[in-house]
Amino acid sequence: MYLFNIILLFLHGLLLNNVAAVPLHLAPVGAPLFELFVVEDGEIVPLDRSNPLHMPPDPMYDGLPMKTQWNEYNEVQHVVLIELLDVHQYRKHFLQGPSWADLELSDEDVEDLRQSHFNKSYDPRPYAAAKTKRLQKRDPYLIPQHCDEHSVTYKSTGVVHNTNPKSIGALHLACQQICNPVKGTFTAQVTHQSSLGWSISSKDLPYAQQAAKDYMGKFAKYALGFVKELGLGFSSAEADSVAYSHAYQADCGAEKSACFLCERPNVIVRKGDSSHQAYTSQGSRCPDYDFTTTGWEGHTLYSENDANGAVWDICYTTNNCFQFTPVIPVGKKACPPNAIPYSATKAGTSV
Repeated sequence: MYLFNIILLFLHGLLLNNVAAVPLHLAPVGAPLFELFVVEDGEIVPLDRSNPLHMPPDPMYDGLPMKTQWNEYNEVQHVVLIELLDVHQYRKHFLQGPSWADLELSDEDVEDLRQSHFNKSYDPRPYAAAKTKRLQKRDPYLIPQHCDEHSVTYKSTGVVHNTNPKSIGALHLACQQICNPVKGTFTAQVTHQSSLGWSISSKDLPYAQQAAKDYMGKFAKYALGFVKELGLGFSSAEADSVAYSHAYQADCGAEKSACFLCERPNVIVRKGDSSHQAYTSQGSRCPDYDFTTTGWEGHTLYSENDANGAVWDICYTTNNCFQFTPVIPVGKKACPPNAIPYSATKAGTSV
Protein backbone atom coordinates (compact mmCIF):
# COMPACT_ATOMS: atom_id res chain seq x y z
CA MET A 1 0.00 0.00 0.00
CA TYR A 2 2.88 2.39 0.85
CA LEU A 3 4.50 1.75 -2.58
CA PHE A 4 1.15 2.27 -4.32
CA ASN A 5 0.73 5.66 -2.61
CA ILE A 6 4.25 6.67 -3.68
CA ILE A 7 3.38 5.82 -7.32
CA LEU A 8 0.17 7.84 -7.10
CA LEU A 9 2.01 10.83 -5.67
CA PHE A 10 4.57 10.57 -8.47
CA LEU A 11 1.79 10.65 -11.11
CA HIS A 12 0.22 13.56 -9.24
CA GLY A 13 3.53 15.44 -9.50
CA LEU A 14 3.68 14.84 -13.26
CA LEU A 15 0.24 16.35 -13.67
CA LEU A 16 1.10 19.36 -11.54
CA ASN A 17 4.06 20.02 -13.80
CA ASN A 18 1.79 20.06 -16.91
CA VAL A 19 3.58 17.16 -18.58
CA ALA A 20 2.05 16.72 -22.06
CA ALA A 21 1.11 13.42 -23.75
CA VAL A 22 0.26 11.55 -20.55
CA PRO A 23 -1.17 8.18 -21.70
CA LEU A 24 -4.62 7.48 -20.25
CA HIS A 25 -5.98 3.94 -20.47
CA LEU A 26 -9.51 2.73 -19.88
CA ALA A 27 -10.62 0.10 -17.44
CA PRO A 28 -11.60 -3.31 -18.86
CA VAL A 29 -15.36 -3.88 -18.92
CA GLY A 30 -15.59 -7.67 -18.90
CA ALA A 31 -18.20 -9.55 -20.95
CA PRO A 32 -18.60 -8.66 -24.64
CA LEU A 33 -22.34 -8.02 -24.34
CA PHE A 34 -21.88 -4.87 -22.32
CA GLU A 35 -24.47 -2.26 -21.48
CA LEU A 36 -25.37 0.01 -24.38
CA PHE A 37 -27.35 3.24 -24.61
CA VAL A 38 -29.15 5.44 -27.11
CA VAL A 39 -30.16 9.09 -27.11
CA GLU A 40 -33.93 9.45 -26.90
CA ASP A 41 -35.62 12.85 -26.65
CA GLY A 42 -32.30 14.39 -25.65
CA GLU A 43 -31.76 11.88 -22.81
CA ILE A 44 -29.31 8.95 -22.67
CA VAL A 45 -31.35 5.80 -21.99
CA PRO A 46 -30.45 2.07 -22.04
CA LEU A 47 -30.71 0.35 -25.42
CA ASP A 48 -33.98 -1.60 -25.43
CA ARG A 49 -33.56 -4.67 -27.67
CA SER A 50 -37.34 -5.27 -27.61
CA ASN A 51 -38.07 -1.81 -29.06
CA PRO A 52 -38.38 -1.76 -32.88
CA LEU A 53 -37.37 1.91 -32.86
CA HIS A 54 -34.13 1.07 -31.03
CA MET A 55 -33.43 -2.01 -33.17
CA PRO A 56 -34.70 -1.30 -36.70
CA PRO A 57 -34.33 -3.74 -39.62
CA ASP A 58 -31.04 -3.74 -41.45
CA PRO A 59 -31.24 -1.49 -44.55
CA MET A 60 -29.52 -4.12 -46.74
CA TYR A 61 -32.86 -5.96 -46.89
CA ASP A 62 -34.90 -3.01 -48.14
CA GLY A 63 -37.47 -4.28 -50.62
CA LEU A 64 -37.44 -7.89 -49.39
CA PRO A 65 -40.55 -9.37 -47.72
CA MET A 66 -40.18 -9.23 -43.92
CA LYS A 67 -42.13 -9.78 -40.73
CA THR A 68 -41.51 -8.51 -37.20
CA GLN A 69 -41.45 -10.93 -34.27
CA TRP A 70 -39.99 -11.29 -30.77
CA ASN A 71 -37.71 -14.12 -29.67
CA GLU A 72 -37.70 -15.97 -26.36
CA TYR A 73 -35.64 -13.18 -24.77
CA ASN A 74 -38.24 -10.57 -25.78
CA GLU A 75 -35.85 -9.14 -28.36
CA VAL A 76 -37.35 -7.80 -31.56
CA GLN A 77 -36.43 -9.53 -34.82
CA HIS A 78 -37.16 -8.28 -38.32
CA VAL A 79 -37.17 -11.58 -40.21
CA VAL A 80 -36.70 -11.90 -43.97
CA LEU A 81 -39.35 -14.28 -45.34
CA ILE A 82 -36.92 -16.60 -47.10
CA GLU A 83 -39.79 -18.86 -48.16
CA LEU A 84 -40.98 -16.03 -50.46
CA LEU A 85 -37.58 -15.55 -52.13
CA ASP A 86 -36.58 -17.32 -55.33
CA VAL A 87 -33.21 -19.04 -55.68
CA HIS A 88 -31.64 -16.01 -57.36
CA GLN A 89 -32.65 -13.64 -54.55
CA TYR A 90 -31.47 -16.12 -51.95
CA ARG A 91 -28.13 -16.59 -53.71
CA LYS A 92 -27.61 -12.81 -53.94
CA HIS A 93 -28.42 -12.02 -50.32
CA PHE A 94 -27.27 -15.09 -48.38
CA LEU A 95 -24.47 -16.89 -50.25
CA GLN A 96 -21.92 -14.14 -50.83
CA GLY A 97 -19.45 -14.89 -48.01
CA PRO A 98 -15.83 -15.90 -48.72
CA SER A 99 -16.42 -19.50 -47.62
CA TRP A 100 -18.81 -20.04 -50.56
CA ALA A 101 -16.36 -18.84 -53.21
CA ASP A 102 -14.82 -22.28 -53.77
CA LEU A 103 -18.15 -24.02 -54.44
CA GLU A 104 -19.98 -24.07 -57.76
CA LEU A 105 -23.61 -24.13 -56.68
CA SER A 106 -26.34 -25.09 -59.10
CA ASP A 107 -29.84 -23.71 -58.65
CA GLU A 108 -30.74 -27.09 -57.12
CA ASP A 109 -27.92 -26.69 -54.59
CA VAL A 110 -29.15 -23.21 -53.68
CA GLU A 111 -32.71 -24.44 -53.34
CA ASP A 112 -31.52 -27.13 -50.92
CA LEU A 113 -29.87 -24.48 -48.77
CA ARG A 114 -32.88 -22.18 -49.00
CA GLN A 115 -35.16 -24.97 -47.78
CA SER A 116 -32.82 -25.86 -44.91
CA HIS A 117 -32.75 -22.22 -43.85
CA PHE A 118 -36.47 -21.86 -43.14
CA ASN A 119 -38.17 -25.26 -43.47
CA LYS A 120 -37.85 -27.17 -40.19
CA SER A 121 -39.42 -30.31 -41.68
CA TYR A 122 -37.06 -30.37 -44.65
CA ASP A 123 -35.01 -33.59 -44.95
CA PRO A 124 -31.75 -32.95 -46.85
CA ARG A 125 -30.72 -36.61 -47.07
CA PRO A 126 -32.30 -37.38 -50.48
CA TYR A 127 -30.69 -34.27 -51.93
CA ALA A 128 -27.27 -35.11 -50.43
CA ALA A 129 -27.40 -38.67 -51.74
CA ALA A 130 -28.37 -37.51 -55.24
CA LYS A 131 -25.60 -34.90 -55.25
CA THR A 132 -23.00 -37.54 -54.30
CA LYS A 133 -24.19 -39.83 -57.13
CA ARG A 134 -23.99 -36.99 -59.65
CA LEU A 135 -20.44 -36.15 -58.57
CA GLN A 136 -19.37 -39.78 -58.88
CA LYS A 137 -21.00 -40.07 -62.29
CA ARG A 138 -19.10 -36.98 -63.45
CA ASP A 139 -15.82 -38.49 -62.20
CA PRO A 140 -15.79 -42.31 -62.06
CA TYR A 141 -12.45 -42.27 -60.24
CA LEU A 142 -13.82 -40.11 -57.46
CA ILE A 143 -13.35 -41.69 -54.04
CA PRO A 144 -16.44 -40.96 -51.93
CA GLN A 145 -15.64 -38.98 -48.80
CA HIS A 146 -17.42 -39.70 -45.56
CA CYS A 147 -18.80 -36.88 -43.49
CA ASP A 148 -16.77 -37.45 -40.36
CA GLU A 149 -15.82 -34.56 -38.12
CA HIS A 150 -12.23 -34.48 -39.39
CA SER A 151 -12.88 -34.27 -43.13
CA VAL A 152 -15.60 -31.66 -43.52
CA THR A 153 -15.42 -27.91 -44.02
CA TYR A 154 -18.08 -25.52 -42.77
CA LYS A 155 -19.94 -22.91 -44.77
CA SER A 156 -22.17 -20.34 -43.13
CA THR A 157 -25.18 -18.36 -44.19
CA GLY A 158 -26.44 -15.48 -42.12
CA VAL A 159 -29.22 -13.00 -41.52
CA VAL A 160 -29.01 -9.63 -39.78
CA HIS A 161 -32.34 -8.98 -38.06
CA ASN A 162 -31.51 -5.59 -36.58
CA THR A 163 -28.91 -2.86 -36.94
CA ASN A 164 -28.54 0.16 -34.68
CA PRO A 165 -25.76 2.43 -35.99
CA LYS A 166 -26.22 5.05 -33.27
CA SER A 167 -25.61 3.15 -30.05
CA ILE A 168 -23.23 4.49 -27.45
CA GLY A 169 -21.16 2.50 -25.00
CA ALA A 170 -20.94 2.92 -21.26
CA LEU A 171 -19.11 5.95 -19.91
CA HIS A 172 -15.50 5.15 -19.05
CA LEU A 173 -13.35 7.12 -16.64
CA ALA A 174 -9.69 7.46 -17.56
CA CYS A 175 -7.32 5.79 -15.14
CA GLN A 176 -5.28 8.81 -14.05
CA GLN A 177 -7.46 10.79 -11.71
CA ILE A 178 -6.72 14.51 -12.06
CA CYS A 179 -6.71 16.00 -8.57
CA ASN A 180 -6.60 19.68 -7.76
CA PRO A 181 -5.06 21.98 -8.58
CA VAL A 182 -4.01 21.28 -12.18
CA LYS A 183 -4.34 23.01 -15.54
CA GLY A 184 -2.66 22.19 -18.81
CA THR A 185 -2.80 20.41 -22.14
CA PHE A 186 -2.73 16.64 -22.12
CA THR A 187 -3.18 13.81 -24.62
CA ALA A 188 -5.14 10.62 -23.98
CA GLN A 189 -5.33 7.45 -26.06
CA VAL A 190 -7.76 4.58 -25.50
CA THR A 191 -8.21 1.34 -27.42
CA HIS A 192 -11.48 -0.50 -28.00
CA GLN A 193 -12.05 -3.85 -29.71
CA SER A 194 -15.16 -5.05 -31.44
CA SER A 195 -16.95 -8.00 -29.85
CA LEU A 196 -19.19 -10.89 -30.78
CA GLY A 197 -21.52 -12.81 -28.49
CA TRP A 198 -23.52 -15.87 -29.50
CA SER A 199 -25.71 -18.75 -28.40
CA ILE A 200 -25.45 -22.19 -30.01
CA SER A 201 -28.19 -24.73 -30.67
CA SER A 202 -28.01 -27.91 -32.70
CA LYS A 203 -30.46 -30.52 -33.90
CA ASP A 204 -28.34 -33.53 -33.27
CA LEU A 205 -24.67 -34.25 -32.73
CA PRO A 206 -22.68 -32.86 -29.77
CA TYR A 207 -19.46 -32.54 -31.80
CA ALA A 208 -21.39 -30.60 -34.46
CA GLN A 209 -22.40 -28.17 -31.75
CA GLN A 210 -18.78 -27.95 -30.62
CA ALA A 211 -17.70 -27.25 -34.20
CA ALA A 212 -20.11 -24.33 -34.29
CA LYS A 213 -18.65 -22.99 -31.03
CA ASP A 214 -15.13 -23.27 -32.45
CA TYR A 215 -16.21 -21.55 -35.64
CA MET A 216 -17.84 -18.66 -33.80
CA GLY A 217 -15.02 -18.51 -31.28
CA LYS A 218 -12.41 -17.56 -33.86
CA PHE A 219 -14.46 -14.43 -34.60
CA ALA A 220 -15.10 -13.48 -30.96
CA LYS A 221 -12.89 -10.38 -31.11
CA TYR A 222 -13.55 -9.69 -34.76
CA ALA A 223 -17.23 -8.99 -35.18
CA LEU A 224 -16.67 -7.18 -38.44
CA GLY A 225 -14.79 -10.18 -39.84
CA PHE A 226 -17.75 -12.37 -38.95
CA VAL A 227 -20.13 -10.02 -40.76
CA LYS A 228 -17.88 -10.21 -43.85
CA GLU A 229 -17.69 -14.00 -43.63
CA LEU A 230 -21.48 -14.19 -43.85
CA GLY A 231 -21.39 -12.01 -46.94
CA LEU A 232 -23.42 -9.29 -45.26
CA GLY A 233 -23.18 -5.57 -45.91
CA PHE A 234 -20.95 -3.40 -43.76
CA SER A 235 -19.66 0.13 -43.65
CA SER A 236 -16.06 0.95 -44.58
CA ALA A 237 -16.02 3.30 -41.58
CA GLU A 238 -16.12 0.35 -39.16
CA ALA A 239 -13.11 -1.32 -37.60
CA ASP A 240 -12.35 -4.36 -35.45
CA SER A 241 -10.04 -2.42 -33.18
CA VAL A 242 -9.79 1.35 -32.79
CA ALA A 243 -7.30 3.52 -30.90
CA TYR A 244 -8.85 6.90 -30.20
CA SER A 245 -6.54 9.82 -29.40
CA HIS A 246 -7.69 12.98 -27.69
CA ALA A 247 -5.92 16.24 -26.83
CA TYR A 248 -7.71 18.20 -24.15
CA GLN A 249 -7.40 21.12 -21.77
CA ALA A 250 -7.58 20.07 -18.11
CA ASP A 251 -9.01 22.87 -15.98
CA CYS A 252 -9.31 21.16 -12.63
CA GLY A 253 -8.11 23.94 -10.41
CA ALA A 254 -10.95 24.24 -7.92
CA GLU A 255 -9.86 23.59 -4.33
CA LYS A 256 -10.65 20.14 -2.89
CA SER A 257 -11.90 18.81 -6.22
CA ALA A 258 -10.99 15.83 -8.39
CA CYS A 259 -11.86 15.42 -12.05
CA PHE A 260 -11.68 12.60 -14.57
CA LEU A 261 -11.33 12.52 -18.30
CA CYS A 262 -14.31 10.45 -19.45
CA GLU A 263 -15.10 8.85 -22.81
CA ARG A 264 -17.92 7.02 -24.60
CA PRO A 265 -17.37 5.00 -27.79
CA ASN A 266 -20.08 5.05 -30.45
CA VAL A 267 -20.98 1.53 -31.49
CA ILE A 268 -22.76 -0.20 -34.38
CA VAL A 269 -24.92 -3.03 -33.00
CA ARG A 270 -26.13 -5.93 -35.13
CA LYS A 271 -28.23 -8.89 -34.07
CA GLY A 272 -28.78 -11.87 -36.32
CA ASP A 273 -28.72 -15.62 -36.88
CA SER A 274 -26.32 -17.83 -38.77
CA SER A 275 -26.70 -21.36 -40.08
CA HIS A 276 -23.69 -23.62 -40.55
CA GLN A 277 -23.57 -26.42 -43.13
CA ALA A 278 -20.89 -29.10 -43.49
CA TYR A 279 -19.44 -30.03 -46.89
CA THR A 280 -16.89 -32.52 -48.13
CA SER A 281 -14.04 -31.19 -50.26
CA GLN A 282 -15.90 -32.66 -53.25
CA GLY A 283 -18.81 -30.27 -52.70
CA SER A 284 -21.25 -32.78 -51.26
CA ARG A 285 -23.34 -31.56 -48.32
CA CYS A 286 -23.45 -33.62 -45.13
CA PRO A 287 -27.05 -33.72 -43.87
CA ASP A 288 -26.14 -35.13 -40.45
CA TYR A 289 -24.30 -31.88 -39.70
CA ASP A 290 -27.29 -29.66 -40.30
CA PHE A 291 -27.46 -26.96 -37.60
CA THR A 292 -30.50 -25.03 -36.58
CA THR A 293 -29.67 -21.53 -35.38
CA THR A 294 -26.71 -19.68 -33.95
CA GLY A 295 -27.98 -16.38 -32.58
CA TRP A 296 -25.33 -13.65 -32.42
CA GLU A 297 -24.83 -10.01 -31.51
CA GLY A 298 -21.90 -8.08 -32.92
CA HIS A 299 -20.51 -4.70 -31.86
CA THR A 300 -18.20 -2.79 -34.18
CA LEU A 301 -16.76 0.70 -33.93
CA TYR A 302 -16.32 3.71 -36.12
CA SER A 303 -12.80 4.56 -37.21
CA GLU A 304 -10.92 7.26 -35.34
CA ASN A 305 -11.32 9.70 -38.24
CA ASP A 306 -15.08 9.21 -38.45
CA ALA A 307 -17.28 11.93 -36.99
CA ASN A 308 -19.20 9.23 -35.07
CA GLY A 309 -16.08 8.02 -33.17
CA ALA A 310 -15.67 8.58 -29.44
CA VAL A 311 -17.16 11.34 -27.29
CA TRP A 312 -14.93 12.88 -24.59
CA ASP A 313 -15.65 15.08 -21.60
CA ILE A 314 -14.45 16.08 -18.13
CA CYS A 315 -16.49 15.20 -15.05
CA TYR A 316 -15.97 15.58 -11.30
CA THR A 317 -16.16 12.91 -8.63
CA THR A 318 -16.45 12.64 -4.86
CA ASN A 319 -14.25 9.52 -4.82
CA ASN A 320 -11.25 9.70 -2.52
CA CYS A 321 -8.37 11.46 -4.23
CA PHE A 322 -4.95 10.72 -2.74
CA GLN A 323 -5.00 12.36 0.71
CA PHE A 324 -8.41 14.06 0.74
CA THR A 325 -12.10 13.56 -0.01
CA PRO A 326 -12.99 15.88 -2.91
CA VAL A 327 -16.15 17.89 -3.46
CA ILE A 328 -17.83 18.70 -6.77
CA PRO A 329 -17.43 22.42 -7.53
CA VAL A 330 -20.56 24.46 -8.06
CA GLY A 331 -21.63 24.37 -11.69
CA LYS A 332 -19.35 21.45 -12.61
CA LYS A 333 -20.55 18.15 -14.08
CA ALA A 334 -20.65 15.13 -11.75
CA CYS A 335 -19.50 11.75 -13.05
CA PRO A 336 -22.60 9.52 -13.38
CA PRO A 337 -22.96 6.68 -10.88
CA ASN A 338 -22.93 4.00 -13.63
CA ALA A 339 -19.57 5.14 -15.04
CA ILE A 340 -16.94 2.44 -15.27
CA PRO A 341 -14.31 3.50 -12.71
CA TYR A 342 -10.55 3.27 -12.77
CA SER A 343 -9.11 -0.23 -12.53
CA ALA A 344 -5.37 -0.85 -12.22
CA THR A 345 -5.68 -4.48 -13.32
CA LYS A 346 -5.23 -4.09 -17.06
CA ALA A 347 -4.90 -1.38 -19.68
CA GLY A 348 -7.31 -1.42 -22.62
CA THR A 349 -10.86 -2.64 -22.99
CA SER A 350 -13.40 -4.26 -25.20
CA VAL A 351 -15.88 -1.57 -26.09
